[in-house]
Amino acid sequence: MMNRSIAILPLLALVAACSQADTKDEAPAATESSTAADATSEGADAPRIGATVAPGVAFTHAYNFALPQTAISDVQSRHAALCETLTLRHCRVTGMDFDRSDDGNVSASLAFKLDPALAGSFARDATDVVEKADGRLADSRISGEDVGSGIVANDKGLAAIDAELAKIDAQLRITNLAKDVRGRLVERANDLRAERRALSGDREDKVESLATTPVSFTYAASEGALGMDPRTPVARAMATSLASMKAMIEVVLTLGGALAPWALLGGGIWWMIRRLRRKPIAVAE
Repeated sequence: MMNRSIAILPLLALVAACSQADTKDEAPAATESSTAADATSEGADAPRIGATVAPGVAFTHAYNFALPQTAISDVQSRHAALCETLTLRHCRVTGMDFDRSDDGNVSASLAFKLDPALAGSFARDATDVVEKADGRLADSRISGEDVGSGIVANDKGLAAIDAELAKIDAQLRITNLAKDVRGRLVERANDLRAERRALSGDREDKVESLATTPVSFTYAASEGALGMDPRTPVARAMATSLASMKAMIEVVLTLGGALAPWALLGGGIWWMIRRLRRKPIAVAE
């Protein structure tokens, strides 16, 4: 049981080896978080760093896609199929949502658990599917937690508990041991075993987080009309024109609201003057 303290070393070595196996499969994120929005070049993807600089870090990936509303359902299905091609050993769909509101707006989401070594390439392939459907990667966020050091700490704690339990077992085997002493030793052993179960469960959760990477996709209708990419010059020109027209209408409405009372007052005065001028004046005989 003392050998559990070094059990983490092969695990961390395996994580590092998987990270080094193919640089094209590296996680597309920094060790804490990164965001990519409105990429300026065609087919641009989220910024990436090598996963080898973060051994023992468990990552969580989140990607937001903007695409034509009519393409959301098809792209979501293609992403699920993309996961299926990797087999259950490397990718599992863990959640799926599709919502069409009363006004016709569509939003959707899809959640996966992936082999950490494939998370980066899976995100790139998924982004390619979106771009072929006239969509784009709106932003991405990757958060990381250093669970490797936590596993090492858990192993040290487990080793210390096992050592103390071994001493207690040796004491309990002593013949003619006082009843009250035996009772205290048994109570202490029970407490240690409960602590060990909790520590072991926490360690297993950390190991699991290193073995799989949660990845989530969200889908929303893009701002471009008819699937037009809002980053293109034409789309930007149209957006500028619409914004200018909106500003002009707001100015006209504001001036109209400010001048309308005065215009009504002036019109009333003018009407009264005309009425007075038309009224006949009686001539005294």
